[in-house]
Amino acid sequence: EMQILSKPGGFLSDNFTYVFGVYYLKGEGGYRAIHLKPGQPLASAILTNPALLAVIPDEAYNVLDPLMGYLDQNVAADVFTRGAVGTKSLSGYTQITWHATDEIDLTAGGRYQNEKRYLTFADTRLYLPATDTLSGPLLSFDLQGKTTTNFSSRLVASYKPADDVMLYVSRAQGFKSG
Repeated sequence: EMQILSKPGGFLSDNFTYVFGVYYLKGEGGYRAIHLKPGQPLASAILTNPALLAVIPDEAYNVLDPLMGYLDQNVAADVFTRGAVGTKSLSGYTQITWHATDEIDLTAGGRYQNEKRYLTFADTRLYLPATDTLSGPLLSFDLQGKTTTNFSSRLVASYKPADDVMLYVSRAQGFKSG
């Protein structure tokens, strides 16, 4: 992040305070490896229990069914799953306050953001301890991504009729990426 800030005695400091900035983020989060040892009792319980089936969404059951079926046939297999989401974000922002009088301030600000979120890897495999082998992916997920852009703004008018009193009207927007 880099910022340019106003300071007392600086450029336009008699009537204005301001901040200009640029922010860049690149990161990844998720899990490299999760090992589960479900065995046959768990697989059979999920696939045959009507109470559990009623609360599992069809989309999840469509993914679980082939995996659980395989586990029912290979009781000695462990589930090895992994996945991570990457993020690249770049934004620019500014906020300027004009001190119109000793009592009245007007503020305007904005932020433009461009962000991409994407899967860097996501799959599920089986580990067979007896042979110390890892299967090819049983479930794989497309490494899809989504880019979002947004402009959010802020406007404020404030009035200070006394040293310990301030009246203001404010309008602001926020944004949470997908």
